Amino acid sequence: MDRLRLGRPEGGGQHSLAVGQDGTLWSWGNNASGELGGRATPYTPVPTPVMAGVKAVAARWAHSLAVKTDGTLWAFGSNGAGQLGNGDSTDQPHPVQVMERVVAVAAGQAHTLVIRDDGTLWTFGANNAGQLGDMTPEGRNRPGQVMQGTGRVVAVAAGGDHSLVLLGDGTLWTFGANGWGQLGDGSYTSRSEPRKVLDGVMLPR
Repeated sequence: MDRLRLGRPEGGGQHSLAVGQDGTLWSWGNNASGELGGRATPYTPVPTPVMAGVKAVAARWAHSLAVKTDGTLWAFGSNGAGQLGNGDSTDQPHPVQVMERVVAVAAGQAHTLVIRDDGTLWTFGANNAGQLGDMTPEGRNRPGQVMQGTGRVVAVAAGGDHSLVLLGDGTLWTFGANGWGQLGDGSYTSRSEPRKVLDGVMLPR
């Protein structure tokens, strides 16, 4: 476990990911949908290597995402809503390449947010609550660009069915499910249109 000491961990619903100091991606836990990547066993309590050259990971209930040092995005696991972004809705037990020029990724319950190196935001997966931010109720299984013209995106985060986007000017934008007021817009109404809810948010270092 020493090799994981300085890794970057991420917890899914019932599985875990970590990046070792050497860029190796490790996974363990439940593997019912292939979320451990390249493993035939239904689960494992022991960290096992998946792929090399990884710099960032994201996971939620049963899907996993890895950004490699060359900027490619790889996805595996549950895909019933198209949250892997590879063009279908079939679970993937092995990592599949989805995008290039990726710098950051976030995983929701069944949707995914991606920042490319030009500061653009791309989303895919479930959209039942508007969590893709494309102003429609339709999900999609391939990446689609959203929030064009609002500014450079520098950070993203996702809850179960809602999304948060931080721009380079320090403004925070939200969209998706809002039954508990999680969008911060003063209402309890879900929405598919990104809306600015806060200024002066600390930018990532």
